[in-house]
Amino acid sequence: MQTQTKKTKPKKKSIILTTLFLTLALLILGLFFTLYRGIHIQNLSFSNIKLQGLYLKLDNKFIFTLDKLQISPSNTQSSFNIQKTLRWFQRSLVAMSYFKEVEVRDIILPDSQHASIFYDGKRYELLFPSVIARFELTQDQSNIHLNIQKLVFEKYKINTIGKFIFSTTKNKLAFNVVANSFEEGMNAEEKLVIKGNSDLQTLNLSAFSTTLKSLDPFKEQIKELNFTLYKWLFQKSQFNNVRITNLFFSAPFNENFAQKLLKSLYAEITLENVALRLEENLPPITTPHLSVKYKNDTLSFLLDSPRYEDLKLDGSKVELTNFGGNLQTIVSIKSQEAILDQRLHHLLQTYDIDFDIHQKNSNINVDLKLTFEAQEEGVEVEAKGILKSQDADFDFFGFPIFAQNLNVVLDITPQEKHIFLNDSKLSFENPEFLGLVNCDINLKDKKAQGKINPDYLIINANDNPQSQLDEILEFSGQEVQQMRFGVDFADTPLITLEDFKAQISLSPTKNIILSDISKLYPYSPLLQYLAIHKGEIAIQTQDFKTIYIQTQISDLAYPLFDKKWNPIKELHSTIKITPKRIYASSLDESIILDYQDHFLKANFVSKNFDLDALEQNKIPFLSFNTPKTQQTQQTQSQESPSNFQLYLEAKDSGVRYKNWIVPTDEIIVNLIDGKIKADLTHKNGVANLDFYDDIIKFQANNFSGNFINLIADKTIVEGGLFSGKGIYKNKVLRGEIEIQNTIFKNFATLQNVVALIDTIPSLIVFKKPGLGADGYEVTQGRITFDVNNEYLGLKKIDLIGSSIDVLGSGVVKLEDKSIDIALNISTIKGLSEVLSKIPIVGYLLLGKEGKISTGVVIKGTLDDPKSEVTIAEDLISAPFKIIQRIFTGE
Repeated sequence: MQTQTKKTKPKKKSIILTTLFLTLALLILGLFFTLYRGIHIQNLSFSNIKLQGLYLKLDNKFIFTLDKLQISPSNTQSSFNIQKTLRWFQRSLVAMSYFKEVEVRDIILPDSQHASIFYDGKRYELLFPSVIARFELTQDQSNIHLNIQKLVFEKYKINTIGKFIFSTTKNKLAFNVVANSFEEGMNAEEKLVIKGNSDLQTLNLSAFSTTLKSLDPFKEQIKELNFTLYKWLFQKSQFNNVRITNLFFSAPFNENFAQKLLKSLYAEITLENVALRLEENLPPITTPHLSVKYKNDTLSFLLDSPRYEDLKLDGSKVELTNFGGNLQTIVSIKSQEAILDQRLHHLLQTYDIDFDIHQKNSNINVDLKLTFEAQEEGVEVEAKGILKSQDADFDFFGFPIFAQNLNVVLDITPQEKHIFLNDSKLSFENPEFLGLVNCDINLKDKKAQGKINPDYLIINANDNPQSQLDEILEFSGQEVQQMRFGVDFADTPLITLEDFKAQISLSPTKNIILSDISKLYPYSPLLQYLAIHKGEIAIQTQDFKTIYIQTQISDLAYPLFDKKWNPIKELHSTIKITPKRIYASSLDESIILDYQDHFLKANFVSKNFDLDALEQNKIPFLSFNTPKTQQTQQTQSQESPSNFQLYLEAKDSGVRYKNWIVPTDEIIVNLIDGKIKADLTHKNGVANLDFYDDIIKFQANNFSGNFINLIADKTIVEGGLFSGKGIYKNKVLRGEIEIQNTIFKNFATLQNVVALIDTIPSLIVFKKPGLGADGYEVTQGRITFDVNNEYLGLKKIDLIGSSIDVLGSGVVKLEDKSIDIALNISTIKGLSEVLSKIPIVGYLLLGKEGKISTGVVIKGTLDDPKSEVTIAEDLISAPFKIIQRIFTGE
């Protein structure tokens, strides 16, 4: 019984297995038969996907068609993962190997756009809104091959072909793609070749292109990749041809993809016939070739033979850096043949860099770097560089200069703005200047400080100076080794020369203020020649050829006085200097000097002159007859075609000599060939003086008694005419005075003699009205005299009067007015008439001409004379001998 039961169980199992196999076979056969005939599903939906018109058929391989696939928007977010994508792609590839044909006729995307997919067993065709693709996908034992026959990006009008190879054993991807644009006007030969590889962790990509007419097909990609590059390539540049010579980057497939891409990106683009515009308002920089490089977070624009408004800028470039932070734009401007004119200034002024230095000719070596850094509040500008030039003319803050060597350093930052002038050899024509200049120009404060090491500075009244009157200022580097200066150019440039107490305003009409002449006196031949060493001067000029001057001169030592004989120590005047003329006038026009063609005309009104002061003065201008002056005049005569000449005219002036003051109505002085002729007039009186070789000759005629009284400063004569002549030589004045029809009055000596005569009975007897208390009447007379610094020698006194005659000589000591005079007083009657009336014969001397004379000796002083009668011959002749000893040394 038990044995029979065991045989029954295996039999049941076999039946069950057979039944299952038959059932499965029937199902498979039914499914196969169903698929062979085809499955139709009109509507099917799951999740956010709806299917319409689904048809699936088996014909050796599956045939799948779908009329419509609608994908609704989903809130589910997914991140891209290259490895998952490739695994999905690999599995899909296996699945697709079972299909003979796949077609999805209408795909409605979440954004309501339409697409379609077709697969014929070998080739895929995808038609999406922005992408059209046709490719083949094959697989061998270790590689998956993707052969892209067509990949069109409609939005960008780009067609791409190429190959992708994925190694399933090594998990590595390699690709080679060629892209070209089908934009209107684009050439089919214009292509971009892209190569790369990946280990599914990192993407390495390189690219290059053929010559392209335009980058427009890649505009949006470049814009998305780097907006700054897009801006420079498409907004700031214009070009004919472009070629991507090299492009490479390596980036990981993670959240740092974009950051690592930019960090590793190297790109080099070559453009032809480029016009690069730094700013919209600036002319473009043109170059036949422009190389654009991106490396190490720096975008460089390297220009080949660039020009900016015909200025050569070889070596110039533009760099953009720090894309991850505050973007910096660095513009390097280099040129060996630039000109610092309006073109460069327009460029610099665009970035608020402005300085008033303009080049007129020659070339300048420019090495300038402009840095622009983007900040939240705006763009900060920095300019640093060097400008060098040789033998060039500049307009320096309105002042023309010539630069033998010019070395300008720019150091401009948002905080400080400086221009340094370093070891620059500069020169001017008017005035003549050459020197080494170093200064710091602060553009922010609009001020400058510096030092000058001069070679020379010369300011002359004309181009060919003939005398010291033409030489205004002159010094060399040995005399002045260094000058400090400052400039304030906030408005009109104002130069301050502290060492000379001078200020110079560089307005169109240049103004120069010299507040202390003494600082310039050692270096001014004109000031030294005129002995002007203290005061203030204000100068105006446009070209240093025509100069207007206002002066306030003090501490003068001229032999010039006012009407009260106070020395004129201060003088306010106006002066005009032209290349051919110097014209100077006091404010009241009482002094006028007019100098031109080596001829000086001087006019004085109501000014007095002192001959002793003139003789003793140390003013070169007035030292006409000193040996040094004569030598100077001879030298000038040899060097120049004309000698210095002077014409002086003075009205209402007084001339003082020793203690005598000579009033004049007019004085005229002429200096010609070192000789002086002077004419003095007073009423009808005329005096002529000749100065030459340390000699002065004079001749005076027709001077009235009033003139004599004015000289004596009291009434000493009444009426009459006076004439004289003489010569001044070896510091001695020798002359004679002729007298006609005058009456001597108010002489203490005369009164003393009259008193003496009154004590002599014999003289009282024949005393007549011509001699008395009212004076001594002289019909004619002659006085010969010698004068030096100490004595007045009356060599001969010969007076013929209406009552008595006087003959004698004497000496007057000028310092104390002491006198020693001997006179021989004679009557004018016949001998017989006189003898009958003389009661005392002992008092009388008989003259040879029938006159009876009495000797009188006068001593004491002019103010207190003492006289006595003498007959001693030696006493009478003593004064004459004294005169001989004093004036001849015998």
